[in-house]
Amino acid sequence: MLEALHSFEGTGVLDTLAVVVRYFGGVLLGAGGLTRAYRAAVAETLVTAPLVRRAERELLGAELDYPAAHALDAEATRRGWSVEHEYGAAVDVVLGVPGAEVDEAMARIASLTAGAATPVRLGTRLVDLSI
Repeated sequence: MLEALHSFEGTGVLDTLAVVVRYFGGVLLGAGGLTRAYRAAVAETLVTAPLVRRAERELLGAELDYPAAHALDAEATRRGWSVEHEYGAAVDVVLGVPGAEVDEAMARIASLTAGAATPVRLGTRLVDLSI
């Protein structure tokens, strides 16, 4: 299994974990057959698994009303920003934006809320982005 994972090192695939569960079906594979079966299972999965790209993002937090949160979601999707929500009486939003776009994102939040929401910088984090 580890050999199959290592064979993908040159492709830029990182942070992978392989777990194989085998239910005995009455066929004795032997040590060599079991090794080949596990390696093949991992290799096949790596070829077909969906990939995500990770990038460091500046995190901005804000409390928005529902219409502003919806508008910000559309803006985040259009610009490729990550967005997380916590719903309650208002929507707590955490945006993940590239460092060069922080000022623009803060201005956009202010614009969408007519200055009612004040975004707060929350630091940086690696976020998963769709490929």
